Amino acid sequence: MLEINTELAVKNLLKELNLKNEAELAEKLAISKNALSMLKKRNSLGTLIEKVLTHVDNNVSIDMLVYGYNSNCFKAQTLAFENHKIDELSHILENFIDNQTIMLKIKTKIQRIKGQTFIEKFANLMSGDGERMLILLYSFLIHIERSGINKINEDLNIKFFELLQNYDLLSKDTIKFGVKIKESDLEHLIQWAKLELDTISIYEIISVVPEIKKYIKEQALSKFTSYPITVVEKYFI
Repeated sequence: MLEINTELAVKNLLKELNLKNEAELAEKLAISKNALSMLKKRNSLGTLIEKVLTHVDNNVSIDMLVYGYNSNCFKAQTLAFENHKIDELSHILENFIDNQTIMLKIKTKIQRIKGQTFIEKFANLMSGDGERMLILLYSFLIHIERSGINKINEDLNIKFFELLQNYDLLSKDTIKFGVKIKESDLEHLIQWAKLELDTISIYEIISVVPEIKKYIKEQALSKFTSYPITVVEKYFI
């Protein structure tokens, strides 16, 4: 994960503006050298960017400033500009941001499967109920992919719940995933879905099914539970 680094941004800015030292940069930014040192110490990247845009040049690449010349972000921006593809890059980034926003919301809902309080989470850990429900949800997402349902379907929420309520997952199939699913697990998953998912949430889930599957397998499930899923996907699905 990228960490905000004002000191690195200052170095990038010195190179971009062809300045010899931070004293010259501080003069450009209309602040004292001590103030610039304080921005670095407090890691105040937002303030530094504001000073650049106000006192230096609003055409200075913020991507360069934040990420550096060798970053993929800066390279992508440069290539897009050179090839007149800025709109295309913007569209890609907007879709990425939308998907990440959706994922943050869905992750929160999925985390509630294992409980919200410490006691609920501990009880789920001891019983394994949460793990089984997550495996069931994971297999249901595979079922959704195969069903042909998509976000442009009419009455999407009705179709989604029909699929869930009529989901027939045989015990022998769930054993492939390293656990035997109970009928009560499906009932609990349906209850969770009714409580957590409205029409918009279902639309969002359908939009990012592959990302949700990846999250469940890599982060929501325990390592002992996620490994059988990897094996099943490799050899049986």
